[in-house]
Amino acid sequence: MRHSTLRATGGAMLGCALACGCTFVRAAYWNVPTLDTSQRFAAREVPAAPGAQPLPIAPREISPPDPEQFATATAAPGHGPRPVSQRFDAWLQTNDTVALLVVHRGAIVYERYFDGFRPSALLPSFSLAKTVAALLVGAAFTDGLIGPLDRPLRESLPELPADSPYADITTEHLLRMTSGLEFVEESYDAAELYYTEDLDRDTLHRRAVARPGTRYNYSSLDVQLLGAVLRRALAGETLSSYFARRIWQPIGAEHHATWSLDSTQRGVEKFFGGFNATARDYARLGLLCMQGGIHAGRRVLAAEWVAEALAPEPLVDAVTTSDGRVRRSRYQWFLPTSGTAFFAKGYLGQYLYVDPAHELVVVRFGRSHGQADWLAVFTAIAASL
Repeated sequence: MRHSTLRATGGAMLGCALACGCTFVRAAYWNVPTLDTSQRFAAREVPAAPGAQPLPIAPREISPPDPEQFATATAAPGHGPRPVSQRFDAWLQTNDTVALLVVHRGAIVYERYFDGFRPSALLPSFSLAKTVAALLVGAAFTDGLIGPLDRPLRESLPELPADSPYADITTEHLLRMTSGLEFVEESYDAAELYYTEDLDRDTLHRRAVARPGTRYNYSSLDVQLLGAVLRRALAGETLSSYFARRIWQPIGAEHHATWSLDSTQRGVEKFFGGFNATARDYARLGLLCMQGGIHAGRRVLAAEWVAEALAPEPLVDAVTTSDGRVRRSRYQWFLPTSGTAFFAKGYLGQYLYVDPAHELVVVRFGRSHGQADWLAVFTAIAASL
């Protein structure tokens, strides 16, 4: 057989495997996700708010911090003395940033896009979506849709077998990532969830390795199971539709967002990591939480829920991440070890950083984490206000 024929046959077999739902082949072929990976997935639109107004722009732009102060900063391209703002922009670009947005007291004070991205670009959140998912669960709890947080899955998902290791896991266990189910985030476990075309099938075959509520384990599986609980409670309405009417439109989102699906046929949102939105609208979510669940004088989320979500997780003192040692909150935020700030983050260095003491929200998205200490960058931005 000729080599060209072999290549054609191999390409056809690979195409068939990708098209026919082989999760392992897709994970091996597409490998680690990039900013463009979400474009391969089917998606459900989350409509913008009718008559939405853009975030106001402050009369004067802030002077950004000098990048030379960051110990891990890589050299910025170019030669000769330049204004700090130009050096900061060059440093951002060198560190693989595609969007940086700074909002102070509700107005945009700094906004930059690189590598062809624009303010209207939908940016994939990856694990930052876990925080968005927890906000939606909070709305559903307030609305009385999902019952008490200590309700076991055997009641929320009655199709589970009586002897299922999932049966005694509660909604709160899932919110706090204390289900006790076997799941290793930095492994094929996470790739399987990300690339499967049948999320319901691939979330219900794990074994228990700890009693629910006794061990913290960062787990996309727990958040995806939260989506299953909420989907059952919505009785036919999609997660995307409920999110749109309950949070996205009430906060005045300027652009539509999307939620990636496992497949067109199944239509299940990747609750753990498939939300896509603009930098400006991510900032609105930060503003909502900074204001205790209120937007423009209207309560969107219960103040009690926001406070509980931001309380430190009692089962774990601190965790080591790419940001160093940080605390986990009860419901899907990270907490620096000092100060009042809190942040959500996703793979490739996607950040939603909120600092109530400085009335500051920072959104950073990139093609990689770069070589930056982003918490130090955000702290320096706060100091420059």
